Amino acid sequence: TEARIAGKLEHPNIMPIYDVGALPTGEPYYTMRLMDTLSLADILALLREGNPEASRQYPLVRRMRIFLQVCYAVDYAHGEGVIHRDLKPDNVRVGRHGEAQLCDWGLARAEGLPDLPLRKALQDALARGERNPCVVIGSPNYMSPEQAMGKNDEVGTASDIYGLGAILYELLTLAPPVQGSDTAVIFEKVERGDIVPPKM
Repeated sequence: TEARIAGKLEHPNIMPIYDVGALPTGEPYYTMRLMDTLSLADILALLREGNPEASRQYPLVRRMRIFLQVCYAVDYAHGEGVIHRDLKPDNVRVGRHGEAQLCDWGLARAEGLPDLPLRKALQDALARGERNPCVVIGSPNYMSPEQAMGKNDEVGTASDIYGLGAILYELLTLAPPVQGSDTAVIFEKVERGDIVPPKM
């Protein structure tokens, strides 16, 4: 499903899928462009460390150009009926020529296709013996309030736009909008909108 969704998204800021098939063992596979460059998360980590080369190569203006390319990719995906649901710096690759590509569509939901990530998460929760499980899909530090509350019927394009805002916050401040070591605490902060106002 991930390959099918990503494969139909033909856009310069979306990582292309080259082939899909099954191994002799029956396991599915797909091939894509080799991701041998830095992710946006790698760049932000270097900037946080005070790496002088990263500071020279990725000033705020260049980071904003990268962000704009991610916005183009998300806008295009939404036009094709696809919601990413896991926007974060780790899922953005930055190429050698300044290009940014959005990748990892494993949690995406597409019109006309079954929501397999949600179905699998529900099955896993039920297998653990949970009754009426609250299934949360996404990455805690970057997800929208409706995602954090497990309101999957309300997750839509606005949820991705929230994720873009979370990426923008980190590009400006070098820290994610919601922090913490405990996932439950992060969910509570997201639900309450407990975000430290960014300061320049």
